[in-house]
Amino acid sequence: MNLNKYKLLAGDASFRKFYRSTEGSVIVFSKKNKYSNLVVYDAVNKCLRSNGVNAPRLIKEFYKKNYVEIEDLGDDTILKILKKKNNKNKIYLNVIKLLKSIQKIRAKNIKTFTGDKYKIPQYTKGKLLDESKLFLDWYLPKVIKKNKNKKKLKTKLKMF
Repeated sequence: MNLNKYKLLAGDASFRKFYRSTEGSVIVFSKKNKYSNLVVYDAVNKCLRSNGVNAPRLIKEFYKKNYVEIEDLGDDTILKILKKKNNKNKIYLNVIKLLKSIQKIRAKNIKTFTGDKYKIPQYTKGKLLDESKLFLDWYLPKVIKKNKNKKKLKTKLKMF
């Protein structure tokens, strides 16, 4: 697949790359850790949708070619919405409600597009701590590197 004709989108903290197509869809590409970055990604989206959470729907899979095509949910992010709206409290309350509903989702076996079943693991306190450490490992080094006042920032971060 020639990805040059697609617009590269900001990604997430995985080995996935996201490209916007002109047909109103998004291409999710991943050569590394294909199973977790494509199959599990879609299974989690299916689980979220089946529980009333807006998540992209799989349009077509091209697993052997390292990508899937999903629906395009647009460019709006919470940050963009907060910058436009005056009633920020209502937005924050909606986000909290959404997070609460996601927390209530219990582990499910989801049939994947490869035909097997994937059991969504329970989100434990241990998993939360592991993911919180990603902030320290991935994000902070970039911020510290860019920050002119590194010593002051490092001192503030010692509480972690």
